Amino acid sequence: MYLCFEIDDKRAAFPESSLVNFDENGFTVRSMIGTRQGKDMAFLNIDSFKGAMPTFEQAVKWVKRMPSKGAAKQQRPPQQQGGAKLPESPSF
Repeated sequence: MYLCFEIDDKRAAFPESSLVNFDENGFTVRSMIGTRQGKDMAFLNIDSFKGAMPTFEQAVKWVKRMPSKGAAKQQRPPQQQGGAKLPESPSF
């Protein structure tokens, strides 16, 4: 699975295997890019988590898809459409 996040109209997907920590504040993942030299961790707010994609190809398509201008409804990965809520204590 690939964890999908969206912050300030910027999208990112991380492999579930990169997950380091998860708590009520959000996710800490090993960044493939590296946020700063010497650091390979990235923290993502729980509010920015949009769902998960089962395959790399789907995750890449979701990251590259640009939201339509003026769209009132925010698009999400298929697992989160239809008002589905995130679990209280997800296990990975």
